[in-house]
Amino acid sequence: LAGVASTFHFELSRVAFAFLGKFRARARTVLEANRKVWNDFAATRKDLVDVSQTFGTTAFPRLLTAPVDQFIELLRDKYETSVVPGHFFEMSEHFRVGFGGSTEELREGLERMALALDEVSAG
Repeated sequence: LAGVASTFHFELSRVAFAFLGKFRARARTVLEANRKVWNDFAATRKDLVDVSQTFGTTAFPRLLTAPVDQFIELLRDKYETSVVPGHFFEMSEHFRVGFGGSTEELREGLERMALALDEVSAG
């Protein structure tokens, strides 16, 4: 049975490589759109630093107005949205935002993030 799984994975990989150009084009299209959505959002925020993205799948902004852990807890608990705490990268004043998913989900997440940022900064 071990050979069956290996054969299946080999065939799946072979098929995937045949469509690699399509996967790459789709990924590029999604990421370009999402980077624009992120950059437009980030340009409106005075509470975030180091935010504009030209390449990649993530942003790693620094939060100026409140402790990051307080913001992340509020964002997760009240707004049901998650980001990655910067302390995982030894940069506790930062957090990581991924934008490799759907553009609509990113927009919704950024709307929630704006609410949480406004709330944590005010209070």
